[in-house]
Amino acid sequence: MAIEDKVRAVSERVSNSAVLGGSIRINLKEGGQIVINSDGVTGEDISADCTVTMANDTFEKMLAGQQSPTAAFMTGKLKITGNMAIATKLGTALTGKN
Repeated sequence: MAIEDKVRAVSERVSNSAVLGGSIRINLKEGGQIVINSDGVTGEDISADCTVTMANDTFEKMLAGQQSPTAAFMTGKLKITGNMAIATKLGTALTGKN
């Protein structure tokens, strides 16, 4: 899945950072990033209140509902720096589950 498709998929689930309580950056290990801030969702290189780093495969599985964000974090597939509460809200927004 191209980064543009990933940005579009995230923007279909989260329109801006208001629902998350702060901005978040998703760093994909194989290249690219997705940033959710007050302006919306973008693939631009912008800093954020929270950064989540994971492999493309893990991210795509989350979008498909095949990977729990919590399980990914607990098994080291997902790393969080910054405000962890924002990351928790992102997981819920992406998967539709708590």
